[in-house]
Amino acid sequence: MRYPTVDESKLAEIAPKLLEKTPIAIATELSWVGTGEEVDLDLIGDLVAASRSAIRNEKRGPLARDRIEGELSGLLHRSLRDVPPEVLEDPGWWRVLSVKLWVFVVWREEGAFDSHDYRRYRQYIDGKLPSECVPLRMFLRAAIARVGDDYSLASAVSRGADLWRSHILRVRTGTAPALARAFVQQQVENRMTTDELRPFASRLNRLWPNVVLNLYSEDEARDLLVELREQSM
Repeated sequence: MRYPTVDESKLAEIAPKLLEKTPIAIATELSWVGTGEEVDLDLIGDLVAASRSAIRNEKRGPLARDRIEGELSGLLHRSLRDVPPEVLEDPGWWRVLSVKLWVFVVWREEGAFDSHDYRRYRQYIDGKLPSECVPLRMFLRAAIARVGDDYSLASAVSRGADLWRSHILRVRTGTAPALARAFVQQQVENRMTTDELRPFASRLNRLWPNVVLNLYSEDEARDLLVELREQSM
């Protein structure tokens, strides 16, 4: 499949221009790789429109931003889930999506972009950083949360940014969807505070060397987390 990509050096050139609202022809900045049928960038057209609408209609603040990210992640995954793995595994593809979703990405991580320091905001647009790059982390969040065609778990935990990024996507729990879903569901039903969550997540992470957690079923994962929770009380 033929698809657009952006390398790291090109991203470093165009990102500051986009941030300064300098007119730029994005199509001319993309490189195309692969052969055969082209990936249609219009796949995310509905997401771009939905993200702009959400920004206009929602209050500004970290809670609104995280909730909207969770809600829109399902739409992103639904749009891209039939894209071939070789495309999804290319960091350059996610740099392209960061550019296409520029308005939303800047809004989502406004504090970093307000600095106008590329070193501070690069992580949110560079596809090499899965837990930080906004469109990539949204895709992964939705892929984990998905049950059939239901993505509601992706936005089910209010103030869930730390849960998803620190305790799922940045660690091996993110490689075990059943376990990650059980973890999120536990937070929905019986929320731990931040002070409780971090040591609990550490205990879970310490199991990996001795237990093949990514083979656990939904029920087994839920029972394991209940047991760990009881041990911490």
